[in-house]
Amino acid sequence: MPIPFLIAPVVLSQPSSLLPQRIPLEGAWQLTQPERKIDIPAKVPGVVHLDLMRAGKIPDPFLGLNDKKVQWVGETTWTYSRSFQLTPQFLKNRKIILRCEGLDTLGRIEINGKEVARPDNFHRTWEFDVRPFVRSGANQIKIQFFPIEPFLKAHEVQKEFPGKPVQSHGWGYVRKPSFQMGWDFSPKLITAGIWRKIGILGWSSARLNDVEIIQDHQTKGQVKLEVKLGADVAAATSATVKVSYKGKPVTESRISLPAGKATAHLTIHKPNLWWPNGMGPQNMYDVKVELRDAKGQVVDRDSKRIGLRTVTWFDKTDHSPLGLAVNGRRFFAKGSNWVPADSLLVRTTPAQERELVQKAVDAHMNLLRLWGGGHYESDSLFDICDEKGLLVWFEFKYADATYPSFDPKWLANAKAEAEDNVRRVRHHPSVAVYSGNNEVIGFITEQTTPSSMSREDYNLLFHKTLREVVANLAPDAFYTPGSPEIGDDHYWDVWHGSASFASYRDRHGFMSEYGFQAFPVPRSIEQFTTAADRATVESPVMLNHQRNWRDGNALIVSTMRRYFRKPKDFESTLWLGQINQADGILTGVEHWRRDWPHSTASLVWQFNDPWPVVSWSMIDYYCRPKALYYRLKHAYAPVALSGLVKDQAVELWVANDRISALQGVLDWKLIDTEGEVVSKGSGPVEIPAGTSSRCISRLDFSNENTSHAILWANLRVEGEEPSETTVLFDRAKNLELADPEIRAEVRGEAGAYTVALESMRPALNAWVELKGLDAEYSDNFFTLIPGSKKSVAIKTRANLEEVRKALKVRSLFDTYAPGTEANPVVLAASDGSLHLTADDAEIVGDGAVLEVGTPSNIGNWQRVQDGLKWRVRGAKPGSYTVSAVVSIPNDEQGSTFDVWLQGKKVSGTVPGTGSWTSYTTIQLGTLQVSEGGEIVVELKPTKLVKGHVMNLRSVDFVPAKQAILAGGFATG
Repeated sequence: MPIPFLIAPVVLSQPSSLLPQRIPLEGAWQLTQPERKIDIPAKVPGVVHLDLMRAGKIPDPFLGLNDKKVQWVGETTWTYSRSFQLTPQFLKNRKIILRCEGLDTLGRIEINGKEVARPDNFHRTWEFDVRPFVRSGANQIKIQFFPIEPFLKAHEVQKEFPGKPVQSHGWGYVRKPSFQMGWDFSPKLITAGIWRKIGILGWSSARLNDVEIIQDHQTKGQVKLEVKLGADVAAATSATVKVSYKGKPVTESRISLPAGKATAHLTIHKPNLWWPNGMGPQNMYDVKVELRDAKGQVVDRDSKRIGLRTVTWFDKTDHSPLGLAVNGRRFFAKGSNWVPADSLLVRTTPAQERELVQKAVDAHMNLLRLWGGGHYESDSLFDICDEKGLLVWFEFKYADATYPSFDPKWLANAKAEAEDNVRRVRHHPSVAVYSGNNEVIGFITEQTTPSSMSREDYNLLFHKTLREVVANLAPDAFYTPGSPEIGDDHYWDVWHGSASFASYRDRHGFMSEYGFQAFPVPRSIEQFTTAADRATVESPVMLNHQRNWRDGNALIVSTMRRYFRKPKDFESTLWLGQINQADGILTGVEHWRRDWPHSTASLVWQFNDPWPVVSWSMIDYYCRPKALYYRLKHAYAPVALSGLVKDQAVELWVANDRISALQGVLDWKLIDTEGEVVSKGSGPVEIPAGTSSRCISRLDFSNENTSHAILWANLRVEGEEPSETTVLFDRAKNLELADPEIRAEVRGEAGAYTVALESMRPALNAWVELKGLDAEYSDNFFTLIPGSKKSVAIKTRANLEEVRKALKVRSLFDTYAPGTEANPVVLAASDGSLHLTADDAEIVGDGAVLEVGTPSNIGNWQRVQDGLKWRVRGAKPGSYTVSAVVSIPNDEQGSTFDVWLQGKKVSGTVPGTGSWTSYTTIQLGTLQVSEGGEIVVELKPTKLVKGHVMNLRSVDFVPAKQAILAGGFATG
């Protein structure tokens, strides 16, 4: 079809410079889809979804249930087209290429009606010789993008390669971000488009196409640089390499490139080293390269910003964990796992990247793992990490699936992709390791099967091909075939196995993945839901924005109920879910910091989100921090205090990242929930350098009533932020909290305010919020105690009057309804009947969970030691027929259990019901209530046949006479 006249052609006259020229093709294009009669303006860089949204053709897929309405977009062929002009002068260039830095994904490129190429890799930078296709004057370019799934189905006939359960079968055949096919934190949004820069390049004399910088730190007091150059040259060429520091010349070298390749050798004396965040300054040097022709005229140039540093990894052994050192100094790696910041990747801007990275820096992180299921992040992100001192765990883009490395063409494509990206990022001081994949090792067996990749194919890709690429292009870098394959640990028994948070204390080493989910900030949830959607966390929209393979929202609530009392409303459920996540993750973080050097890293899964979702993140899609983020700021601080309860005694520990010993003052108070000080202490402490040590080995409270008390401790060290910790002697739900009566005073102006807080009684997890306003808070989710003040800095565009009106201060106490007890209480009916529901059960043990629904059930019941308990009030003496409402697939039937009351029991065997969602009522027998009033009913499994005990909705007690009249079952 003809190119629409509304697109203005790009015209570039040949400049007098001998440098390569670039004709940009970013900007206005036309997007067409004839079958759907779509012909709309498009923006490049961009993707089809964004163009359709701007044209009003599709709704925002991030809102409500809209992602389900736009699936057709990824199943359709799309065409981008535009015109551009070339002058006769430009056509005199010796080389003319089309450079595409990001094409998504399976494409066909035409120029002036002739096919140029068929690109097939999202992750590559493509360059095509287009001299045979272009002409003087107007030119037309057309790029078609084809749907992915027909391509996958066409290739499945070679060998079967399943992907992750949430993905399409055979996803590994196409080189495209895995998470776009749907992941447990992201929707299925299969994009297409020209997602990075595109342009026509022309040159005659020379073009610099490779600059590799290798550092040698072996000689004390100097760093030697090897700068390897590669260029396309037409004739004899020379190069000048100049190194500068903060704009001042340091050293330079001049060399010749007789065949387009040469190496410059330079020495930097008294080097200023680059250090990770919290360990020293991020000193950067500029390396500038100029190519010159025989007349000395500059024909091309390039520059790289580098940091002088060494990175050393220490292998895991029987006696020591995997470890990391920079410039010879070992340290505890504090960080998180970064996922793409937007499912529509092109929307992420350098400003958004900077905001997220700054939050990581403010939380004292020093390492971000760029997860393998996304895309290779932008140059700007690496630049920002260099500047801020955040080390990067660079992961090649393979995750939780199998890959057809047996196919030579596919493998060559994968190798070229790796070469493109290693060349692009290797000069960055932030890059600490190249990792081949995420968790693919879990998909291999000795031979290929319908559900696995052979070890031979795995080794070919990850142990050979990618390793060789790194060794050849970044020889001073460290490579590992995958994670967790280096000696690091992905520990998921808490979330996926329903283990207790305390189980984190049983793990040691380099923790590169672990996490627990929480809801986004309520203000964020308001942006993708309606009021009706916010009636319950189990509403269709809330469930649509929860992508875990099991009902993650129910698991959050169930786990929350283990540790806290029932929240009073929807918003309190959201906040309490965040507090639950923070408390749980801090259990691990504080343990691993105490365990240094036997534990060497904490990388929480996950840092951020690609869309509005209930996930493991500490910062939601709208860049609003959850409670976990604020708590990590303290737990990751260079000097961090923590407490550990052992029986009725407490150990107080200090982790010190500093290279010098510190002296401080430690204060502690044992305070009851009414604010009375039970006991207290204060004294100086010595903190050794680079260690984690007990500053108080034992505070013995065996003679005190700690059931309704907390221990609060504060460490003051000159030059450091004060470090505080709060220690509970039991689960928070068992504390009888009183209203803390928090008082708040706001001061400030022009968008910068301070809230001063104090309380009459202990306030656990106190936080401030400007209801209905966007704001940034310096701190939140801390403990307030009587006699101690806390200040929170707030940044917002609102004026002082608006801030005071919107200010809301709450704590854990405010999430409970008045009179809420630690565990639910069931009230007997007037005739004595009992309806003991899953919602009202206290789960005894850490395996079974409450799966919230209408009605709810107890599920994930895989351990015979997990039981249930109900507290009943108003019970009436008499004989009762007992029944239970249960479900289980037929192949797992047969488990047995007892229901106990006042020393007597009835027993049951769980029959197959066909599926988890098909319930049946089974009769268990009769039990006698001998004494009325308050009673306890217990359910205890006695035998697990296979997999699971059962799903249980309720246990019911009906007066025996009523049961007989109704045709029920009774025994004497």
